[in-house]
Amino acid sequence: MRRDEPSWVPTFLLAGAFLALLAVPVLAWQSFWTRITFGGPLEPEAKVHSDHLMVAALIIAVVAPVVGIAAGWWLRSTGSIVVMTVVLSVTVALGLFAVIKTYHPPEPDPWPTHCQEHSGGGNECPGD
Repeated sequence: MRRDEPSWVPTFLLAGAFLALLAVPVLAWQSFWTRITFGGPLEPEAKVHSDHLMVAALIIAVVAPVVGIAAGWWLRSTGSIVVMTVVLSVTVALGLFAVIKTYHPPEPDPWPTHCQEHSGGGNECPGD
């Protein structure tokens, strides 16, 4: 026997996913204001707290749309699936942009780190 009406569980999950997405800008805003020092040095505890808020915002921003897509599929709600897919795509794009923007490759050493032999018998070693 097949039920035509959806259960309350996917509806609750879909509503929860939309509400969780509202928490993302709040967490990002709190993280931003945690780093504001007004001219003083940034305390290590404030940096750690700010980083934790951003990680929480990132986790919610990825998990909530995935739950929303699953609940929309369960409810057969095409609109919800489309909206949550767009939100997930934007989240992934912004996350990749942030990673690329903050990644700084290590600079190569200007000096050799080991001895180099030269023809003619001379060696050049670092620090000599």
